[in-house]
Amino acid sequence: MLIFFEEQFNQLVETVSSMRNSHTRSVRVAVAIFLIKMRLALSNRVLGVLFHLNNKRIVSHIISQVRTALVKDFVPLHLGFQHIDHQTAIDQHQTATATILHTTRPNQLCVVADSTYLFIQKSMDNQFQRRSYSTHKHRNLIKPMVLTTTVSFSSSIDS
Repeated sequence: MLIFFEEQFNQLVETVSSMRNSHTRSVRVAVAIFLIKMRLALSNRVLGVLFHLNNKRIVSHIISQVRTALVKDFVPLHLGFQHIDHQTAIDQHQTATATILHTTRPNQLCVVADSTYLFIQKSMDNQFQRRSYSTHKHRNLIKPMVLTTTVSFSSSIDS
């Protein structure tokens, strides 16, 4: 289980430099709303009550703003194949065990692919609802796949 510490939260808030404080919310509150929405899947109405916001549309707008800022400011620095070069990944983010067991030549990178089911609510979009329905699990779900190195990045955002 990933525990999000105050220092990591502060680093994430500093990363979203394209966001500014507004009369409705601060950047810190906006990021907190987004993270709570992602972790607990609370409705926008409940988030509005928790953060003293007038209505669920404001919450929806805040979540959209944070998502856009994260894609612009956070993702290029910390996610994807372009944020780290091949040699740095091998030197700093690959365990000796993975190198011994899973590589056959020097400077070979071991990447771990992992996926899981995430159950979702029925969508109002009929086409998406049909595409996300699993006849095997008898529920709507998505199955994201994550590619990572053999060393965990959960200890710090700056890894």
